[in-house]
Amino acid sequence: YIGVFDENEKLVASAQVSIIAGKFPSADITAGPLLDFSNTELLKFFTEHIKNFLADKNCVYLTINPNIRYSETILTSLKSLGWQYSGRINASEVGIRGGIRWIYVKDLKDQTEENYQAAYAKRHRRYIRNHDPNLILRTLNRDELSIFTNIMQHTAERRHFNSRKDSYFESLYDRFGDKVIYKVVELIQDGKKVPIGAIAFIETNGEVVSYLGGALSEYASYRASHLLHDDMIRYSVQKGYKRYNFYGIEGDIENPNSEGYGIYEFKSKFGTGEAIELIGEFVLPLKKAQYSLFKLARKLKR
Repeated sequence: YIGVFDENEKLVASAQVSIIAGKFPSADITAGPLLDFSNTELLKFFTEHIKNFLADKNCVYLTINPNIRYSETILTSLKSLGWQYSGRINASEVGIRGGIRWIYVKDLKDQTEENYQAAYAKRHRRYIRNHDPNLILRTLNRDELSIFTNIMQHTAERRHFNSRKDSYFESLYDRFGDKVIYKVVELIQDGKKVPIGAIAFIETNGEVVSYLGGALSEYASYRASHLLHDDMIRYSVQKGYKRYNFYGIEGDIENPNSEGYGIYEFKSKFGTGEAIELIGEFVLPLKKAQYSLFKLARKLKR
């Protein structure tokens, strides 16, 4: 963890830096650094000092993926300081690390427990209000996280991505405490509870984020995801939050035929929302000769 302080000893920038070992040692600042990117003097100071700091630790390059809106002005500033842009394509695998490029955020301003569903698409409201009475929605305890992991594994196999291990979700539970909420929808079938969908939500910075989740495809008709999001939107309204963050969306949101459009369509039909483009990934070469070798090796591997 590093910080930048001004002349009054006030913290004006910070970052969690991860050092990644390997043939080409590197560093990463996920969803950061936390600073005012419009402050060019501060951005220059941070860039120069993080470069020296990590070069001393033998890192070949640094990646960042700031949690800020896309901005041509900030893009230009970063490029002028030597940061290389990984591109503006809306896909999570773009760049060295990859990451979320677009998010969908629902505005909860002036919404109450009585009216928060009013902006939902009619179909969404119908699915939620007329859900099967044999469905139970509840919060998982730590010793039940295998239920969540199993659903995530099923979803990963169906959608062709690598799921996290049990230890990751346990660590998330331990580190975030009551700020992480694992919700599951179970179907009472033949006297047994069958988990059919689950999402991990995180309360942070005045909003609830729908971080990770999945559902069993054979129970898609029960609309578990509709119930989970509705429950946490209501919870967010109760807590007085101004935003509900559906998190990542992919694909061309203006083209209904594009891959990934269905996720955007599902989230947008909860109403009063906005699709936000994040700025994306940047790479700062620290050892130019070795970084050139890394890029060549990466190209050949592809």
